[in-house]
Amino acid sequence: MISYIREYKFGDKEKIFELIREVPINNVWGIPISFMIHKTWDWLFLNNPLNPDGSAHILVSEINSNIIGFIGNIFVDLKVDNKIIKARWGWNFITHPRHRNRGIRLFKMYLDMLSFPCFGFPGRRAVVLEAKLGVHKITSIYRQIRILNMKVFLQNKLTNRTISYLGGLIWDIISKACFKTPYPDKNISVTEIASFDDRFNKFWQEVSIDYPIIIVRNQRYLNWRFIEAPFKYHIFTAIKDDNILGYIVLRQEERNGLKRGYIVDILTKANDIKTLNALISKAVSYFKENKCDVAECLVLTNKKAYQKALTKQCFMIKRFIGYFVGYSKDEEVLSLIKNPDNWFITASDPDLDV
Repeated sequence: MISYIREYKFGDKEKIFELIREVPINNVWGIPISFMIHKTWDWLFLNNPLNPDGSAHILVSEINSNIIGFIGNIFVDLKVDNKIIKARWGWNFITHPRHRNRGIRLFKMYLDMLSFPCFGFPGRRAVVLEAKLGVHKITSIYRQIRILNMKVFLQNKLTNRTISYLGGLIWDIISKACFKTPYPDKNISVTEIASFDDRFNKFWQEVSIDYPIIIVRNQRYLNWRFIEAPFKYHIFTAIKDDNILGYIVLRQEERNGLKRGYIVDILTKANDIKTLNALISKAVSYFKENKCDVAECLVLTNKKAYQKALTKQCFMIKRFIGYFVGYSKDEEVLSLIKNPDNWFITASDPDLDV
């Protein structure tokens, strides 16, 4: 069998989709990779405004003209310390089950194909292999969960309806008695918006100072990520005296018998607890109005205000979903990215939400 690795070319997409449908792998949210649709592919790879030289630099592995593996890049601008650099998130590293041994060569070529640092969120098995190839495990990734409808949640987990009903009643009593929702600042207005205007460029410049390593969340990126995406997001912004203080991005989805509300992205000044309270309170209210059973949030940061605000809003359950890893040939960059305290990550950062 003749095998080789090359970059993606026009006409490969249908063959890659055939491979995706054959591989029984889930992403970190538990959604089948076969969920991938053409619009998502075009949005992530072909229409990403941050692609260097206009290419997503997807690598495919072939045997006798049949694609048996691929790995793609989601390019972003990344603020590292005081510099803006190009970075890539590895997206859906897949090899056909019959050709797993060829996946190592594909991944090694992916690491070395470009000088830009790369990052990903592998599971328990993949992180061991990647470590052997020089990839550094930065930290573990968890999502925090608030149960909004304990009765339905227990019914989803238990077969005894009486226990589910009683558990729901007891939980409602306990939560009302023990968890007091912080009262939002009356001077902060939280309203839904349809897109990100140029005021968000100023907002980004103001808040980015607080975060050593963070994806550049300017107007161009935010509109591509949330407005042009083939998914429905709801975006709320916090405003005081005509100044943007922060924003939050929400999504809903039915999965595994539960209606789930996701806080996909959130950003404020690092210690702006009042704005964080206002935004997360809006998210919880929105999820309740839309009959969500659980609310979920993923934020990796050492800024204590985020965790404090989530705890106040009863996001009490933590669930492990994978690891955050990074690779760079630049020793100066590597020393910074290896420290998890430098990072700000949410579920919007590729490829956690998608």
